[in-house]
Amino acid sequence: MNKAVPSLVALGVVAGIATGVVLWNKEKSAPDRGAANLVPPETVLLLELPDLHTSATRWKETALAKLWAEPEVQAFLERPRAALSATVSAATAPLAEHATRLREAGVQGGFVAVTSVEENQPRLVAGARFAGSRAAAEALIASARERAQKANPAGKTTLEPHGRFEVESFSHDGVTVAGAFAGPWYFVANDVPLLKATLDRLSAETAVASLADAEPYKKSLAKLPTAPDLVFYAQPAFFIERLVAMAAISGQPLDPQAEAELRKLKAVAGAMKMEGAQMRDAYYFLQPGVEKPAMLSGSTLELTSTSTLFYLASGWNLPEKLPAHDPNTAAALENIGISIPSLADLERRLTEAGIPMESVRNAFGPEFGMLNTTGAAGEMQWLAALQVRDAEAARKTLETVLGGDWARQDQGATPVWSKPISLAGRLPLQPALGLTEGHLILGLSADAIRAGVEKKEGTLADSPAWKQALQTVPKAETTLAYLDTKAVFEQTYGVWRGQAMMLVLFMPAVTQYVDLAKLPQTETIAKHLQPSILSGTYEGEGALFESTGTVTVYQGIIGLSGAAGAAIVPLTKGGFPLPGGLPGLPQGNRPAAPSATPAPQSEASPE
Repeated sequence: MNKAVPSLVALGVVAGIATGVVLWNKEKSAPDRGAANLVPPETVLLLELPDLHTSATRWKETALAKLWAEPEVQAFLERPRAALSATVSAATAPLAEHATRLREAGVQGGFVAVTSVEENQPRLVAGARFAGSRAAAEALIASARERAQKANPAGKTTLEPHGRFEVESFSHDGVTVAGAFAGPWYFVANDVPLLKATLDRLSAETAVASLADAEPYKKSLAKLPTAPDLVFYAQPAFFIERLVAMAAISGQPLDPQAEAELRKLKAVAGAMKMEGAQMRDAYYFLQPGVEKPAMLSGSTLELTSTSTLFYLASGWNLPEKLPAHDPNTAAALENIGISIPSLADLERRLTEAGIPMESVRNAFGPEFGMLNTTGAAGEMQWLAALQVRDAEAARKTLETVLGGDWARQDQGATPVWSKPISLAGRLPLQPALGLTEGHLILGLSADAIRAGVEKKEGTLADSPAWKQALQTVPKAETTLAYLDTKAVFEQTYGVWRGQAMMLVLFMPAVTQYVDLAKLPQTETIAKHLQPSILSGTYEGEGALFESTGTVTVYQGIIGLSGAAGAAIVPLTKGGFPLPGGLPGLPQGNRPAAPSATPAPQSEASPE
């Protein structure tokens, strides 16, 4: 009998472990409940990564991933990686163990949500879904717990049961962080009741009200791509209230009509999906009751050519009530040499000329466009154009509004008005306005107008790249944007590459971080680039904007904004030597201007 006891104990342990494994796997294989099912209907903001495993597989097929894997790109990254590794190795050494645990835990997806904001304090809940080792996941959480307790030794830890779950919370100085494992999920929140409510939604056998049941969420998500790699959703009422309040405090309250239209915005949803070589993203703005925007007519496409690199068209109608004259904007423009008459002055001129505002509204629209074209000498020209429906009424309006301040000359049958201005007293410009039978065209010079109205052999509609890009997005109704990413890169990268090489002469220390001689060749990168295109449509009760490309239009804007911000910081701190100087910016280590009396020459060679 005594000999049988150890065997029974061992059998019981094995059975317990087996039962635990079965339950753990059963919970992991249970029907997945997406993040929207786990948060309350009033959730302000939700960001979700639904399936990281699928996303990782899709990423390998994208043009960006293949560009990243190019041997020339990897060779160029060798030195930056080495410099980064030497700099942060000590700081990242403790993370190596966490990275191993993350791989073992098999993080499959996750989300973070702001469920409400009370007294300017957001209530947050986040969740990570694991598909691998429970022990590795628990080790990750235990490590985070230990660091929190070490950093805040006076903090208080509490462990309490909630149904079949255990909720562990850590509180210090009025801040609480609570977490709990629930099957394949681990949830963390800064509010214990919120965490418990999340657990209840996960385990409830009957439906519990959640964001997934909210009508704005269902209407918005229905317009986005299925099975995305990233989902974003926001209910902007809270942010709108703050914006209105801030505008009132600043002494410049929003126009009542603009505020009323803004308050109609009930939800904003977005999704990103990797589709083969391309990226796709879509944003839907649910705004029931808002006036349907003007539809594109295709008019401004006539001004493009097969070599046009950038094109933007948008539906636009002159509003019945023109916006009031903003003295602050007028003063800012005056400071850089641009003078604009007040609305009252414009209306007075039109009234004296016998031109009613209704005639002005009927003369222009409904399409506005921006594009680039090529001048006679091959230079790039930029244009903005407004469709004209009544050329005679448009001409009378222009002559009345411009008065005698703008000089008129004719480019063939096209009258052109121009006026020299000087931005900030330093940059001379001579913008021009040209009027054709179909368009009012604004350019930075009369030559730009000429380049725009000259007869072309074809338009973008004849470009194979344009045709291919159009097939990837819904037919545009209100907005259409196009960027020939490959052509832009091929025309600019070589110049930039040469300038980057010259940078070494002024900043030799940069060679510690990058080997500019290893910058990839143009074709190595260009062959992976496809055009970026965006279409805007009016769907249901709101506007849908969908974009595709190697990099989508939205991703390009974000990337360029980040790059510009990164570049301007050293400039403002005087970090780059600028031989010619930029007005108003420190010039870093630029040599001082030579004095009237030459300094005596030294026999020693400067280092």
